[in-house]
Amino acid sequence: MLGLSYARNVLPKLSLGASGKFVYSHIEGLHCNALALDLGAQYELIPDRLRGGLGIFNAGVTTRAYLETADDLPLYYRLGVCGTPEGLPAILYFSMTLFQEYADNYSLGNLGGGKLGDLVGDIYYAIGAEFKPMESFFLRVGYDTQGLISASARARTASPASAAAWDSI
Repeated sequence: MLGLSYARNVLPKLSLGASGKFVYSHIEGLHCNALALDLGAQYELIPDRLRGGLGIFNAGVTTRAYLETADDLPLYYRLGVCGTPEGLPAILYFSMTLFQEYADNYSLGNLGGGKLGDLVGDIYYAIGAEFKPMESFFLRVGYDTQGLISASARARTASPASAAAWDSI
């Protein structure tokens, strides 16, 4: 995958960003290419304490299929919040993700009669925390509704380039 990203503050509390991606895959002599676009927005609800964001990911087309049929890219939508509780040396995260393949089953007009419960069940939820016990050390833990538990710890170096790379993970 090769990507190019751009983001900027458009208002004091609002940031917008976009990433264009070229995706290449090779499996047992077969090749596939795709072009995709990610779009996102982040709004600072409480300065330095609470932010919300939303995005659409993998909007694009397959330009070369493995065989005759080109598969759609896994388009999905994500809504999330992150905040720093007072007195806790951590950032807490919560997000909800809905994949387009499930979203096709719903519209605002047909969410009655139990459909709303089905929609809630098709949303993928994730929670996590990033602890910062020391200035240059971070510990991340998380869980999602697909049963994935993750944890990582890293030391941040003093280089601005490496700090920017860490923040993009």
